[in-house]
Amino acid sequence: MENQDQPNKTIQDLLQRGYNGGFSEVKIRRSRDFKFYGITQSRTGMSETTMAFKIIKSNLEQLVIPYHDLATPIKFDGKNTIEMSASTLHITIEGQGLESLLDYITEHRLMWIKEPENSSDTFISSDEGGEIVITSIEVKMIH
Repeated sequence: MENQDQPNKTIQDLLQRGYNGGFSEVKIRRSRDFKFYGITQSRTGMSETTMAFKIIKSNLEQLVIPYHDLATPIKFDGKNTIEMSASTLHITIEGQGLESLLDYITEHRLMWIKEPENSSDTFISSDEGGEIVITSIEVKMIH
């Protein structure tokens, strides 16, 4: 174990000293969170990726989809629907201004997305690509 030769050192001492064993490291999974989705942030100037994204359903059920499980192609109708499949799931995201969301998915930067809790609870967020509105996320089992 590290620092066994310093038994009188407390965790606070190590934090103040800048111990590099994990306490003072930069948070690994930084996220830029909008109201209904989160994307990775860049610490280095290059876009960082994530290994999976989480879908949070309106009933608070959560599904984690590893990016390596996504089948191609991912379909965007150019208007208001993104469709994709992963293993035994088919996912449909509906809304407006979804071009940026599609880009985040293809860049493996989408970390989580939340389904509206009811039909009047649509989420609106503005990012570099303009206004994004999510109206529904549907997840169906496929065989």
